[in-house]
Amino acid sequence: APVWPIVYFDGIVVHVRGANGRVSPHTIYVALGVNLEGRKELLGLWLGETEGAKFWLSVLTDPTVAGSTFINRCGPPSC
Repeated sequence: APVWPIVYFDGIVVHVRGANGRVSPHTIYVALGVNLEGRKELLGLWLGETEGAKFWLSVLTDPTVAGSTFINRCGPPSC
């Protein structure tokens, strides 16, 4: 299984125009892993309506992330 000693999580808020013409804020969630060679790998992108703990829990329990990662340190990219 792949190993990422460091994993960063972040949310980017974007404004999206819907089919009805209204603009509403949505969050693009990003998971970025740093492998043992020091290379950054995109682990996933998710689209949500708001950035919050409930959504992050769903990301962390997503089998594509939780089932194949080994995390020693995680946090926002500013850490």
